[in-house]
Amino acid sequence: MEAVSYVDELVKEYLLFRGFAGTLRSFDVERRNDKLKGFQVDRLVDQLFSYIQAFDIVGMQGLWSYLESHFFSNMDTHFLQSVKKLELSLLRYYCVHCIQNGKAEKVKDFFDSYAEQLHREEEWESWFVLPFIRSPELEPAFEAYFSKQWLEAFTVSLRNFLSTIFSSVSLPKILNFNVDRAERKALECELQALRGDVQRLRSELDSAESELREYRAKDPLRTIHGVSTSPSPKSARGIRVKRSTGSFPSPSKRKGIPLVTEAPPASAGDGGALWEEDPVNNGESIEMVAAAAVEEKEQDEPVSDDVVDTEEKAEVGRIPTLTGEEPFTIDSQDVFSGHTAGVNVCRFSADGANFASGSKDATVRVWSLGSHTATRNATIFCTSEVTSLDWDTKNDRFILFGTCDRNIKLWNVDSKRVICDMYTDGEFP
Repeated sequence: MEAVSYVDELVKEYLLFRGFAGTLRSFDVERRNDKLKGFQVDRLVDQLFSYIQAFDIVGMQGLWSYLESHFFSNMDTHFLQSVKKLELSLLRYYCVHCIQNGKAEKVKDFFDSYAEQLHREEEWESWFVLPFIRSPELEPAFEAYFSKQWLEAFTVSLRNFLSTIFSSVSLPKILNFNVDRAERKALECELQALRGDVQRLRSELDSAESELREYRAKDPLRTIHGVSTSPSPKSARGIRVKRSTGSFPSPSKRKGIPLVTEAPPASAGDGGALWEEDPVNNGESIEMVAAAAVEEKEQDEPVSDDVVDTEEKAEVGRIPTLTGEEPFTIDSQDVFSGHTAGVNVCRFSADGANFASGSKDATVRVWSLGSHTATRNATIFCTSEVTSLDWDTKNDRFILFGTCDRNIKLWNVDSKRVICDMYTDGEFP
């Protein structure tokens, strides 16, 4: 329903383009007198309360009757009881407001006008004495209705109920067009971002390939697993370099052999050391086999403690962290905005399609992820800061959350309504 104002402006622009001046004037008048306030729940609740604050019971009843005839009458039967309770609370709030502002005669006029209707309802039997009590806020029967907590709870319930009703209304095609337009625009933005990522990755790949070519040109015998030592002429003598097959020599043949990272200068005094490179891949991925050097070192010299076994080096290079755990990888990231204060708790549903968040702004919000439909999206208004929240683990239909004023609610995600509302004892906050 947030697109109603935008579509109204489109209709005005179209009428002006077609030259329908009379229709445009009538449309502007109808918009100014719009009883639904563009389907904005907050403005509609404020309008109802403004009638009460102006002691206009006729205006309030007229707006409520309009809502009942256009929306409430088309709902399922299980909503009718909620409609009746909200109307009862709205009329009681009118009576309480009149008493609080010294307008007891307004309460008498109210009971005189609606006496025949109210006498048939048991809920009003004890309220006929209200304008004749000196201090009704001290009476046990009326004390709760004069408290600030009752008014806040009633306001939240009314706002949630109207939000649920408007969200279930079938939208006309012109509003669905705007929804499709918004989705298409979001997809275009996402596609543009992906193209930018592809271009960036291509640039990084080209840069890495260029650096690799320069490195190969300078040092054809590259370091294996980051270990680099310089061989002596004696140990380099007779070394043969060949194409690697992806495995190292056996430990018995390479124990204590320092790795050669650069070719020693060839001279007649070296005994003619031979260096070979793979002609196809320019010597990429090499291994060194130094049988003569191994035999010479094992016969003439003991293995030094300073020489690190290359197999152990390779194993160390494969350990990503000290604890042996692989680091986390972020595949994607989304931002969900809507809360006006810090988020205290956030929980995913069992199927991972939705999650709910509770905030210090006294709201609980239900979100849908990725390509999942947004039919479960909702904003639940509470009376105070939300401190705890969790999903039903069996079927993902219910969310249980609590606030810092000891209020606990059970929310049905599919029907978008509170099915249980209670307050805990002060000893168990």
